[in-house]
Parts: sequence; structure tokens; C-alpha cells
Amino acid sequence: CRRQRQMCIRDSSYTVIAQELGSLQRSYEPTIPEKVESPIPEPLHAGTYTIGYGGYFPTIQSAFDKLSSDGIDGKVSLELINTTYVAVSGQYGFILNGPIRGASESNRIRIKPAENKNVTIMGNCETVLVFINTSYITLDGVDIEGPTTLTIRAAENLQFPYNDCIDFWNNSDNNVVQNITFISEDYTRSGTGIMIWNQPNSVSPPDGNLIQNNFIKEAGVGIFLLGYGVAATSPEGNIIRGNIIGSEIDSKIAWGIQSEITLNTIIEKNLVQNVSGYNNYFSAGINVYGGYGAIIRKNVVHNISTSSGYGSAGILLSGDAGPGYQGSNNLVCNNMIYDISSSSTQTEATLAGIQMWAQYFPRIYYNSVYLNGIGNGANPEGSGALYVYNNCEIV
Repeated sequence: CRRQRQMCIRDSSYTVIAQELGSLQRSYEPTIPEKVESPIPEPLHAGTYTIGYGGYFPTIQSAFDKLSSDGIDGKVSLELINTTYVAVSGQYGFILNGPIRGASESNRIRIKPAENKNVTIMGNCETVLVFINTSYITLDGVDIEGPTTLTIRAAENLQFPYNDCIDFWNNSDNNVVQNITFISEDYTRSGTGIMIWNQPNSVSPPDGNLIQNNFIKEAGVGIFLLGYGVAATSPEGNIIRGNIIGSEIDSKIAWGIQSEITLNTIIEKNLVQNVSGYNNYFSAGINVYGGYGAIIRKNVVHNISTSSGYGSAGILLSGDAGPGYQGSNNLVCNNMIYDISSSSTQTEATLAGIQMWAQYFPRIYYNSVYLNGIGNGANPEGSGALYVYNNCEIV
């Protein structure tokens, strides 16, 4: 199983850096378990079912197995009644292998903590929760703070190349992830809070998912959407809205929001803060790499910093001059960006509120940018509220 997430630098040429730096991941060859369906299914009937000690389902995996094999015949709510759920050791923790028979917009599956329960789902796996070809799931923590909450925690485990909290793979459409705290202790590598992506050989990408009102406290990448170079297999119409990425009191986020090779992604009303680029290449609050038609609006991005590598940017539009990886028709408007700093003295280092390369017809309107921390001869390639580099065509 192989997954490449490191930033790709082939030589010291800044042209090459500018073309490739925004790509966090290009290939992944996972082992997907075989899906087993009941030949004569007995679907889970509409209603509310508990998961935990003394519940209708004893474990999260037993509930997932029922959904995978038998499906549903109406709206279903799964309530977590324990305070802690620990995934089994191994590559993946809890796996829901879809599609789920009977699931639709009118017959959704809601997974939530029971009332007055502060619930934690945790594991030291490659990914704690994995949803494969799974649609119409609402994963709802109810509140970020208060008597009813949900935290998903991925412990750092160097046996694996990364440790994610939750992944949606391939044909996973119209899911909602909201009101949850995510902690990936793998924040100095590439552990991700929320990952939505399709494999290179998948013909049905994840579309129309909504990620809203979550708190990503620690992660190598806070929220990550990933597709590939062919438009027909790129995730489309996903929304990242109203999330908090990064804590006010520490800097345990290496990269904020990444949307890579996607179509018509909306990134709005998020707070991205205290991002500190542990990867030693670059530090970015929000990046759209090779995207088409992205809308980045009404976000607050601040305290993005690095002391080494190629600098910092609040919002980055990036791409590759090669076929299929240029950015096109992306909109950045009404964002507030401040406290962006870099003390890197590397030859190609830059500092920017908004930076872009390999973009066709970007639109940049009505943003507020305040830069500080430039100081002492660092960032030899310069700084700017708007920094435009190579292969950009602007109207």
C-alpha cells in the first residue's frame, strides 16, 4: 500500500518549485476489502439504534457490517452510547464498505453521540474511520462544546506513513460531516483530519459532500480533497464551510485546507489559524492546486508562519504547467488575511497574502491583506499582498 503526500521538489529551479509545490499527493494504491452483500437482505428498518455496551449493536463495526450487507429501508439514526470506542489495531479501524442499499437523500443514515454523551472514537491505525463508496451519511457530533460531543482522534503510529481521522473514498457522494472535533497526532508528517478522495483508477469520484462547523485541532493537513487530472474523475461540488482549522493556543497544524484537482469546490467562512508548515517546504492556510471553478470566499486566515523552506502564503492558487494540472477560473474574494510571516532565508523563499502560479483566468476581488514579520533580509524572492508568479494568464 503506497501513498505519496510529501511536497514534490525535483530540483532547485524556482520554476519547478512553483509548478509542483502545491501538490500534496499524486498516487495511492490502497487495499480495499471485498464487499459482501446478503443474497436475501434483511434491511435495517427505519428508526433509532444504539451502538455500545448493552446497545442494539455492540460495536461500531457490527453496525457498519449490517449496513454494508443488508442496507436500510428508511431513515436510520445510530447513537453512540459509550464514552470511548477504540478501533482494532491494523491498517484501517472501522470500515463501512458501500454502497448501502436503500440509502438516498430521503433515507439518510445519521451517526451521532447519544444525548449528554461526550464520545471519543480513537485508534492508532492508518485511518480510524473509512467510508468506501458510501453515500447519504450524516456524521454529526451535535456540538463542538457542551454535554453532547464527538471527538475523532488518530494516534501517531510510525508503522504507517500517515494517521488520518476519517476518510471518504471513491464514489462517496452527498455525505455531511459536521460539529466534530478532529485530532490527528501525526501533525509533523501528513496525518489528516478529514480526507475525501478518489483513487487513480476510480471512475466515480466523491461529489457533493458538505464539511461544516468542525474543529480540526491537530493535523498535518486539516481538510484534504483530492482528485486526479481527468475532469471526469475529479471530485465536484464539495463544500468546506464554517470550520475552524487550528487552535488559538498552539501551532499543531502543518497545512490548513487543500483542494487538489477538483471541480467547483466551495471553501467559505472558515477560520484557519496557527499553521506552521512542519514539512519544511512551505506553509499555506488554504491551497487550491490544479482546481477548476473553485470559490474561496469569506474566510479568515491568520498566523501562517515558517522558519525554513519556500515561505508562507495565506491563500495559494497553485498548479503545474503540465496537462491537466493548471488551475482555471478560480475565484478568491472577500477574505481577510493577516499575520503571515516567514523567516526563511532559502534562495527561492517568498511571503504572500495571496499567491498564485499556473493559473488561467483567476479572479481576485475585495480581499483584505495585512503582512508583517517580513524582516531581516529573509524571503529573498520578495513579498506581496498579491504575489503572481509563472504561467498565469489574467483577465
